[in-house]
This record gives sequence, structure tokens and C-alpha cells, in this order.
Amino acid sequence: MGKETRLNIPALPTTVIHRFGGYHVVNITSNNHGLFEQIPSLGIAGDMIMAVASNEYEPIPNIRVVKPKGTEFTTNLVGKIMPIGPRRPEIGQRLAVYGITSTPFHENVRSTKFNLKYVKSLSDIIGRFETYI
Repeated sequence: MGKETRLNIPALPTTVIHRFGGYHVVNITSNNHGLFEQIPSLGIAGDMIMAVASNEYEPIPNIRVVKPKGTEFTTNLVGKIMPIGPRRPEIGQRLAVYGITSTPFHENVRSTKFNLKYVKSLSDIIGRFETYI
């Protein structure tokens, strides 16, 4: 009847790199690259969100996972990495309310880069639309 909700969070990647969690591993190798290609990394998603929250004009996401020398990240591994263009100030302000800026990232689940309140706020925004084009 809506009186109580219990959150059952599944096991999430918790590898920490430079004080930020949510990664599958520290180094991408030929043995573990499939993890990033098959299961989204909250660490990398958080890196992208932190870039959006940056005050820089066109920040480039700081992907903290180490890649082999002489290689580049592909869209299969980390998505499209490119400078993030100008953003409306409200975006950074909204993220800051949830403890997300270009340097800290408030986590609800330790070492995962998972912010439940931010995810819920996105769900609430999307829930206002009845039609998608």
C-alpha cells in the first residue's frame, strides 16, 4: 500500500581507482575487457556525469581505468568520449544538490559511484512526459 519500500541492490562493481569506485578492474586487459563491453560500469558512467558537472567550458571525461599502451578506448568499452559542450547552469546546480561535482561524487552504496537520489530524480523528470519522439 506504499507504506514502505525496501531497496535490494544487487552486487555492483566496487573496484576503486583514484578514490572513486564502481569499476570492474583497474587495468583493462585482453582477459577482462569483456566485463566493460557486457556490463555497464557505474565508475565510467560517474566519470561522464562528473565531466558534465565541471565548470570547464568543454570538459573531457576523465576515465580512470588504465588502458594498454598504444590503444584507445572504443565506444564498446566506455561509450563515446569527446569534449562535452556548453551546458545549462541548472544541470551543474542539480548535480551539486546530490553531492556530484567534478571532484566529489556522493555515493549511496560505498565504492560504486551509485547515487540513488540522483537516479530517482531522473526517473521523476522522465515520468512527467507522456509521449516520446
